[in-house]
Amino acid sequence: MEDQNILLVTLDVAALYTKIPQTAALTLISHFLNLSSLSDIKISFLEILAKFILTKNYFCFNSEFFLQEKDVAMGATVAPSIAYLYMSQFEETHIYSSIYQHHLLFWKRFIDDIFLLWIGTQEELNVFLHWLNSLDQNLSFTAHVHPTEIAFLDLKIIRSCSTFNTTIYQKPTDRNALLHYRSFHPTPLKQGIPVGQFVRLHHLCSETMDFKQAQLMSEKFLHRGYPFPVIKKANKHASYVHREWLLQDHTTFSSSTADPPLACILPYARQMNQIRDIIRKHWHVLQYHPQFQFLPLFSYR
Repeated sequence: MEDQNILLVTLDVAALYTKIPQTAALTLISHFLNLSSLSDIKISFLEILAKFILTKNYFCFNSEFFLQEKDVAMGATVAPSIAYLYMSQFEETHIYSSIYQHHLLFWKRFIDDIFLLWIGTQEELNVFLHWLNSLDQNLSFTAHVHPTEIAFLDLKIIRSCSTFNTTIYQKPTDRNALLHYRSFHPTPLKQGIPVGQFVRLHHLCSETMDFKQAQLMSEKFLHRGYPFPVIKKANKHASYVHREWLLQDHTTFSSSTADPPLACILPYARQMNQIRDIIRKHWHVLQYHPQFQFLPLFSYR
């Protein structure tokens, strides 16, 4: 690899959600639904729902209500899924069978952010980028290019001879918005946040538990009021997790047709334990109904 002229490139699609036409989004949804094993009735129903969601977006500005008549609404829950479908079809149509395929050593995308390894010169890359921006009037790609290191999402990728190293990337505008330890949230949740962040650090850093990054992470939690023993325990817990395991795909899909367990979601409050105990004490009142034969799982929001 060291003998090849390789450039590290990231691409970003400018304002993707608000550039996808509603008609194109509905066509895409219908296309992928018809590729599924759903019945015609379910597909028809989902198409009706999708049309309602996409075409009935209202917002208030200066005490006046407006209807968004074109493109996908930025705040719509379905927007990321539609963006994924739109970009997936774009790649299948234009990228994977293009005349530039031999230049693309590596191409990965997360919604509208793309990381690629380009084999060739900067001039050849510029030609590719010009071609890329001419394919779809709704898509505008901006690029960042560097021969040895580049930031992609929360990852910094560094090329060293024939290998790549990774570490955490933090934007210059980062203001340490971690949940404060004195915030009114469940204690297990607050104690779990450092564990998740140190595991993330262990996952993203190719050097075994990057000491500098771990120190910076600890300081961020200290500034947000986390007790040092909680931070130390979280760091130790993360160090026991093998990075090789973290890098594997652990996604599972259940084929079970059994109903999921019943969940009782309660607002987090000081009285939550008393409320939970009252529900458990009087649960027998509801057990005449077949849906309430078993006690629910309790969670808080």
